[in-house]
Amino acid sequence: MEELTNEQLLATLKAKEEELRAAKDSARRADEAIAAERKVAMPNSVRWPARMPSWRIWAGPIVVFISATGNKNPIMTTAMMIVVMASIFFGQALVEFIERTEWRKKLKADADKERARMEKAEANEKKEKEKEKEKEKEKEKSNRSSSATGSAKKKKA
Repeated sequence: MEELTNEQLLATLKAKEEELRAAKDSARRADEAIAAERKVAMPNSVRWPARMPSWRIWAGPIVVFISATGNKNPIMTTAMMIVVMASIFFGQALVEFIERTEWRKKLKADADKERARMEKAEANEKKEKEKEKEKEKEKEKSNRSSSATGSAKKKKA
């Protein structure tokens, strides 16, 4: 085996580092391509729920079930509790799955637009009522002032 100089070792090291960097870049691009393909292929796949249901949702069925069964058969009670918990868990997963569907997103966007339109209409209606009240107050003031000046003229006469 021949001995290499420091310059030759550094040159070989740099070449190997560049090869490694190129391999890492190609692996990263391949991973990104696979992730993009998966995202397009299954954008709404069933997943682990992002958030768990509130404890209030869990407490009701559990308390009712325990009070109904008593301690007659603890194994059956445990099995049924697992069924109740699993149904709540998978129910949450189903709800989140439906929330991610395209038609549900469109429905929510349409509902938001309609809600904004209704709020704007209510605000305009409220402004119109306030304007009408102000006009009525102005009329009352003018009627009072005209009746006051009319009564003052009668007193002078």
